[in-house]
Amino acid sequence: MLNGRIKFAGTGNMRSFDLGNSSMLVRMSFGNVLVDCGYANYERMIKSKLIDEVEYLMITHLHGDHAGSIHPLLLYLRYQKNVRCKIIVPDNNFKKYLIEYFSFFMSDYTKYVEFVDLKHAPGVGFFETTGLHSNRIVSYAYTFRIGRRFVYYSGDLGDITATERFLQWVLNYNPGMQISDFLVLHETSFIERSGHTYYKDLMRLAEKYEVYAYHCDHRRAPKDCTLKFVADADK
Repeated sequence: MLNGRIKFAGTGNMRSFDLGNSSMLVRMSFGNVLVDCGYANYERMIKSKLIDEVEYLMITHLHGDHAGSIHPLLLYLRYQKNVRCKIIVPDNNFKKYLIEYFSFFMSDYTKYVEFVDLKHAPGVGFFETTGLHSNRIVSYAYTFRIGRRFVYYSGDLGDITATERFLQWVLNYNPGMQISDFLVLHETSFIERSGHTYYKDLMRLAEKYEVYAYHCDHRRAPKDCTLKFVADADK
């Protein structure tokens, strides 16, 4: 378990089903937040009973390997736990986007979903990354303050310079914060120009920050890859 309060439900990409899709549970002071729930994760969360810890949900973007288990998750919480899923939204535009998405498979989403404004989730922040992974998909990276640690979860992101600029901005506008306070959880790919962060670019970021990679099959890492992987650390 990373940092004592982060547990990954899956660390793989769209092809590595046995690793599950990238998703993590963060234990915050106000409740447990599940970030993403791809199509390969629902059964894994049932078997591990991690699903019973979910109190809030955040979605980085609506690709299936990040949002494909939303439907069964909402049904489970409603009919097994008798609660509506509390979905933390970064802004009203994404809320409208999610409502439109839910309308495709729910006649009345309000029976299953309760939206929570980000301002009511202390310690949680966001960085909009729309267009930096896929041209037509709205996307976000999320941040979590856990004690002194500033945890950055990239979501899918093809431009590592966006992460670099954001982390530097956080440093500049938070006097007293140190580079050692950062924990960077970042997606990566072993294929160049794939819409994801190339591992060699992420290795450059890891020279400055504490970085753990996900959204890949770490067992297939190239021999020159020196990255640390969530799959190895989060056990």
